[in-house]
Amino acid sequence: MGSASRHICKKNPHRGLPAANAHLFALTRTSVRNLACVIDDERFEARFEAQKLGDYTGIPPTKWATMALDKRPYFTDGTLKTVSPAAHRRSVDEQNATKALRIASGKFVISSAHGVVSSISSFVKEVLISPTTVESMAGAVMAASFALSLRCNEVFGWAEYKPSMSDFDINDWICTFTAGSRSGDPRGAPRPMYHKVCLLPPHLVKRLLSMLYVTDNTWLPDARIYLARPGNFERIMEKACVRQFISMPVDAMGGHEKLTLKSIRSISASILPFMHTCTSFCNPAHAAEALACMQLGHASPGPTTDRYTCTRIELDDAPASYLAQEIKLDDHYQMIITKKRKARSA
Repeated sequence: MGSASRHICKKNPHRGLPAANAHLFALTRTSVRNLACVIDDERFEARFEAQKLGDYTGIPPTKWATMALDKRPYFTDGTLKTVSPAAHRRSVDEQNATKALRIASGKFVISSAHGVVSSISSFVKEVLISPTTVESMAGAVMAASFALSLRCNEVFGWAEYKPSMSDFDINDWICTFTAGSRSGDPRGAPRPMYHKVCLLPPHLVKRLLSMLYVTDNTWLPDARIYLARPGNFERIMEKACVRQFISMPVDAMGGHEKLTLKSIRSISASILPFMHTCTSFCNPAHAAEALACMQLGHASPGPTTDRYTCTRIELDDAPASYLAQEIKLDDHYQMIITKKRKARSA
């Protein structure tokens, strides 16, 4: 395992040992877990063909060959924590140290919050009126993730749940969201309902969601594959004229954050306090932290919220993208929704 980790570090010097150890037992195609499945299946096929010719030599496959992945113990139990608890503890400590450095330096620097919002809004308008392609669908995924600070699996779904249009009930600028995922739950069971506020104009967000889950939903799996390929997400951000506002500072170890679809949730949560106003706190810093906590669905501000909101936003003189909404929060950092009274008829 040590030699494999060093090989990955040499091939990807920007990632480091913690990422190399994690990669060995991840769900990627080149991880040890997946390679073990591929080798076992190849041995099964080779054995089958050889036995037709009366050849019973060679390495036999395991009894789990050709089974579903979740039935194979070398896949389900082949995690870094189970294979080497000591290496897992060292990897976790090193990853936490790397996260602390990134928080100190700031994951990203946004030169104009309103510039980002205005550029994405203009990009969405182009996507909605253009013929649907894999690239335009990937752009819609990026914009929807930014508009509601969504995780990747909250857009694409996961093994136990597939989001749909019914999970996003948008009334004016407020979205009642019921497809929130839990990163600590192996099945990713949906969180209880909570409220979000749109970072893009609501009518654009509604049309984006309709595109993703109703009219062009068959393109969504292809968009996921497209965004996973190196360089494609950067291409989407450049086409949306957003990349010019985003930079990645170098930390004390010479590394920097990588701009991916996962980054959009962090960027969105950091920009949110510059677009809308929280009236439940007098201190602007507390108000910004509480607003991000509400948007992300966190129970309370803490280290996890800090990792999402460590992006630095620079103030500029760009015109406001829209009129800011006033958001009220309760003691549990959840949005207070006031029902509008119906006007009496004469």
